[in-house]
Amino acid sequence: AEEDIVVTISRSGYVKRTRTDDYRSQKRGGKGVRGAKLKEDDIVDHFFVSTTHHWLLFFTNKGRVYRAKAY
Repeated sequence: AEEDIVVTISRSGYVKRTRTDDYRSQKRGGKGVRGAKLKEDDIVDHFFVSTTHHWLLFFTNKGRVYRAKAY
């Protein structure tokens, strides 16, 4: 079954996939929700939404491309 997912990639290369159901919408004055536990000096570099049926493409500095299913 196709699901909507959120993919986060940290600056140090850590990749995490979570379901969009794990995130809830907030009203005025919302305090936020922690989406990733990171090391003290690491930050989220990329954050995007996809589905479990799509491909993720990874590009290297040497011009190579790798692909992986988002499931």
